[in-house]
Amino acid sequence: MSFLEISECRLRSEGVMFKYLVFEARQSNQLKRIVRALNYAPYVGDIEEQLFSWVREELEAFDFFVTGGTLDARGGGTFALNPYYETVTLFGSSETYGVESDRKTVTEILRRAFPEHEVTWFEAKA
Repeated sequence: MSFLEISECRLRSEGVMFKYLVFEARQSNQLKRIVRALNYAPYVGDIEEQLFSWVREELEAFDFFVTGGTLDARGGGTFALNPYYETVTLFGSSETYGVESDRKTVTEILRRAFPEHEVTWFEAKA
C-alpha cells in the first residue's frame, strides 16, 4: 500500500462541530491532499498540533519521511456536521495556518467522504 491510498478525509471522535486542517503530502512527483478533523471542544487545547501529529503518524507507517516525503499544512477551518438534516457546512479559518488555498477542493473531498450529505461552504476572510 502506498501513501496515496490513505483516506482523503478522516474524523477523530464523534460530534457535530469539527476543526480541520488540509495537508499536502508530497513524495517525489506524487501529491496527496488530506483533510483531518477533530471534534471541537473549547476546553481542548492544541487541536491543530493533534491533527498534525495524527497525519504524521499515518504517513510514518509508509516510511514516508524516511524516503524524503514532505508534509505541509495548507490551512483549515471549522465545519458543522448535521446528521439530522444531512448537511456539512465549512466556515472560518485555522488560527495558525489561515484559510485553505482552495475551499472548493476541500468541499469536494468532504462530498466524497459524506455522499449522503449536502456540503456547502462560506468564503473565509483572510
